[in-house]
Order: sequence, then C-alpha cells, then structure tokens
Amino acid sequence: MKNTKIIIGIVIVAVIAFVFWYAQKPKEIKAVKMSYLASTCDLVNFIAYEKGFYTDEGLNVELVKFDTSNQVSDALIAGRIDVSGCFAYPVAFSVEANQPDTFKSILSSFTSSEYPFLWIVAPANNETIKSIKDLAGKKVGLFPGSTTQAQLRYALKAVGVDPNSVTMQAIAPAQQINALIAGSVDALFALEPTATIAEKQGVGRKVENLVKYLVDPTYNAVYAVTKNYYANNEDTVKRVIKAHDKAIDYFRDNPVEARKILTKYTPLDEELALEVGVGYPMKSNESIDVAKIQEYADLLFNEGDLKVKIDVSKLFGE
Repeated sequence: MKNTKIIIGIVIVAVIAFVFWYAQKPKEIKAVKMSYLASTCDLVNFIAYEKGFYTDEGLNVELVKFDTSNQVSDALIAGRIDVSGCFAYPVAFSVEANQPDTFKSILSSFTSSEYPFLWIVAPANNETIKSIKDLAGKKVGLFPGSTTQAQLRYALKAVGVDPNSVTMQAIAPAQQINALIAGSVDALFALEPTATIAEKQGVGRKVENLVKYLVDPTYNAVYAVTKNYYANNEDTVKRVIKAHDKAIDYFRDNPVEARKILTKYTPLDEELALEVGVGYPMKSNESIDVAKIQEYADLLFNEGDLKVKIDVSKLFGE
C-alpha cells in the first residue's frame, strides 16, 4: 500500500510538471502580415503591436500601411495580407454582396452617441448652421466614396431635407479642413480625427453627431480574415484575437497611455490624440449586436449603396 501511494504521488508530480512545462513552452512563431490605416480605428492594432501582445502570442506581425478601406479589402482577398486591421464595415458588406462568404469578422468597433466618430462640422465663424437641417442648399465636403453619401442622404431625409438640395463634394481627409477655411464648402461631413482637428485649430465647429440619424450604435469598423485563411490557420487567428483582447483591456485600463500610441501612426499630436474620437472596440467575449449591423446594411441597401440585400450573420460564421 505504501509503495502504491508513492507511485501515485510520483505520477501526480510528473503530471503537474508536464502541465507546467507545456503551459510555459514557447509557441511556434507564426508570421502574419497585417494591414493598418493611419486612423484612430486601428488603435487596438497599434496597442497590440507596441505593447508586445502579438509577440506574447507567438506572432511575428508585419504591419503594412494602406490609405483606404477598399485597398485593405482588396489586399485581404488577394492574399497580400493575412489579417486586416480596421476597415469600414460597408466595404465588407459590399464584398459580401458580390463575393458571398469571403470574410470572417474577428473584431468589431462601433460609434454611438456616447462614442462619437461622425460629425457635421461648420466653419467656426458661421453661426447659421446649427443643425443638419441647415445644410439645405449648401455644399458639403465629405470622405470620397458612396458610403458617406448614402449616410448623409439618409440623415437628411430623416430630418425632412431633400438630399438633392445639398451638393456633396468628395474631398480627401487631408484637404477637408483647407476646403472649409477657403470657403469652397459650407460644411463638412467629417470622420474623426478631422472634426476634432478642425475644432482645435479654431477653424471648425462640431454641429451634430450624425450617428443619431443612422443606427445607434453604428458598427463602423471591422477587423477580418478571409474564411479560407481561417480554415487553414485557425490557431493563428485565435492568437491574433487573444492579442486584440489584451489590447482592448489595456486601452480601457490605460486610456491616456494607449491614446499616446496614436502619435506614432497617425498625424495626431499628443494633445489631439487624448481627445479625438476612437469608437468602441469589442472584445471577443462580448456580445455584438448583429441586428444593429443588419439594420446598417439594410440602410445602405435602401439608399442604393448596396445593390444586393445581404445577411450580415454570414460575416460571423466559419
């Protein structure tokens, strides 16, 4: 009996030692090419990279810069990157409409009344534009692409303004504030950080957060992989997701230090980085309101931005 107890004890110690060794052993290093935009919506990506959370998960991440969401989407489909940083949900909707079952969402971020990201901005010295209703008959500068036009059209109709009475002029974000100063537009429909920069420079005035006329909250940004990549690299994707979860925890616990990281990847100085809207990123164990995402996709379909009505739940399946 005594010998049996000794043997059992040795086995238990051996099992504990093996479990400890297995938990501590280095993960196989996985190389991952990941996109980023010089935007606040990629803050989770920047934190995970700068704070070593990708490295902690055995990932050798190469960050690749892109200028637009469409470029990120195209690169993901073509296999020039493995995992995306943030890009616009409407771009993912468009891919789903034209190439169903291509993308799998791995992180979602939303804007809302509490976490504003979409602004109507008037010149600081113009007090006549007090709400979106006052855009009737005006020229409005906005981000290039059909999505922002669809959003503005929808919001205008929601307050009883004929969208055809508003001239919408596509302007690259880097030129929007100059256009406002020069008077070549009467107002901007600006995404962050343009709205905060204009206000801080004393040349613009935030009039209204447009999200209250759209879907509140609006899930505006997504990180994704192709379903083909996920099928062949599930473990790698799960490591990326773990790193993102750590980054989101860091952001929530250390918002000031986290925001300072933006100065390395965006045109923001520290003062602006601490104030600009960044949206609200969701951890993998938090419930995403798929019904709200569907409502947003339906809005774009009804506005003609999407030619096919889609089932957004397919973006979350395997």
